[in-house]
Amino acid sequence: MPGRVHPPVAMEILIVGMRGVSRLCWLCLCLLVSGAVLIGLPNAAVAEPKALGRVIFKSGDWRVQVISFADGGTFCLADVRQKKSAFSIWTNGRGTVRLVFSAQDWKFGRAAADLRVRIDKRPQWKLDNAQLAGQTAVFELPRDKNGSGFLRQVMAGNRLVLLNRKGAALKEWSLRGSKSALTELIGCDAALAGAKPASK
Repeated sequence: MPGRVHPPVAMEILIVGMRGVSRLCWLCLCLLVSGAVLIGLPNAAVAEPKALGRVIFKSGDWRVQVISFADGGTFCLADVRQKKSAFSIWTNGRGTVRLVFSAQDWKFGRAAADLRVRIDKRPQWKLDNAQLAGQTAVFELPRDKNGSGFLRQVMAGNRLVLLNRKGAALKEWSLRGSKSALTELIGCDAALAGAKPASK
């Protein structure tokens, strides 16, 4: 049942490029600002590889994309965008699932924070030790029943609200179409896993 969603001990945020910018944070910001398929870095401020995003599915307010970086990294993501903000779920074909929350009006320093998520009128989920950077917050779902339970609620819900530790709402997003989108995301992740060599 809803409750604490424990992050894994090792949190990998794919830190790359100048200024220690997170690749996921950088890419989510580009998606948020431009919505473009071919994503380049705004104003060439950071030497980050370009990425090609291909939309493979749309349902309601959600879409599913395959994101391929020029240096070989590939991800599947399902996202919803509303009012200059976005909520996305990323997978890499290796069992990692990350929640990425982005908003143009956020100005975080690089830090960790305990966040909360409420889906409809259900009990809150605790996303402790979420990683903040600039205009994004990243949380890696645990590979257990809590992680899968969270995703099932997203698929069954109507509205998701992100809150701070004190319960104040930060942003909210529609979940209309999330069930079909996450089903497609699972298939995309499975295809990605089949295309990658098994880890030793």
